[in-house]
Amino acid sequence: MIERNQPLVGLTGSIGSGKSTVSHRLAALGAHIVDADGISRELLAPNSPALDRVRAEFGPAVFDPQGNLDRKKLAGLVFEDDGARERLEGIIHPLVFKRMDERIAALRQDFPDGMIVLDIPLLFEAGLERSVDEILVVHAPEQARLERVMERDHCTREQALARMRTQVSDEEKCARADTVFYNDGDCDRLYAQVDRWYALRMGGMV
Repeated sequence: MIERNQPLVGLTGSIGSGKSTVSHRLAALGAHIVDADGISRELLAPNSPALDRVRAEFGPAVFDPQGNLDRKKLAGLVFEDDGARERLEGIIHPLVFKRMDERIAALRQDFPDGMIVLDIPLLFEAGLERSVDEILVVHAPEQARLERVMERDHCTREQALARMRTQVSDEEKCARADTVFYNDGDCDRLYAQVDRWYALRMGGMV
């Protein structure tokens, strides 16, 4: 997928793990973030070709009366139906991967000595672990992740569990990671781990 001419770091973590917190911290430290979820949202902006394909595939049920995508309805559908999720991924993933490649190429051109971090929740699920040189995983206890997802997405415990079950388990992610950041809910402790890793990593690149 990605032609590599400098180290590329992949950042992932199960839903509710605090991956976005780590991504924001890395950006604050100076890393250049390529955000897969952000790209997906861009591609599903009003009047986009990708949105037209979603409408053709799933119909008006996942759109609001104004014709805008109702992300909560779409999420409820795809997290409960493997076939629907696969159809959505078939539409979105190739477009996301193409735009990620473009962003990475532009960053390498503009910041040849900078760190590029690919922030992607489905790094393993999409088979992209071989496209990066180093893998970071954010791990948090399951109960904490459940509570975060329920609060953030205003969903039930069963709905949160259904979303978690669509992803590779935390145990497998950690086993396949080069570095694991442990998130027990204390931001200072999480930031300390990230800061230490970043300092060591950038020192090694100089």
